[in-house]
Amino acid sequence: MISISAGAQERFVSDPTSGLALSGYDPVAYFVDRRARPGKTAHELTWMGVSWRFVNKGNMYAFKDTPKVYAPQYGGHGAFMAAQGYTTGGNPEVWTIYRQKLYVFYSPANRFSWFADPYLFTRKADELFIPAPEGVGN
Repeated sequence: MISISAGAQERFVSDPTSGLALSGYDPVAYFVDRRARPGKTAHELTWMGVSWRFVNKGNMYAFKDTPKVYAPQYGGHGAFMAAQGYTTGGNPEVWTIYRQKLYVFYSPANRFSWFADPYLFTRKADELFIPAPEGVGN
């Protein structure tokens, strides 16, 4: 089995300037509000070595209790590109929820291509992308 680069396994993608996961967007809001919403500095926590922001305390505590439910798949790397064996940062404004999981994409074109067969691309990315072991980056 081919695996995506070791660097992708170490932690979630973070904004190079701010260090925030999802560029500061609230991962819970995608599920609750069905839209991308920037989080607030007052509601921030660290998980897997990355800072996450939330629009309110409720979302922050929901994530704290079950982060794997809300965190983007493939460490926040673009889902379509992960299926191709590449790591690219996902754009938090280009996303979908598929089978109750959050996927972000590098571009609208990548999301469009992924929707041609989300089952196939998800299966391929799942085979290639090896997540960090529990506790790494905490």
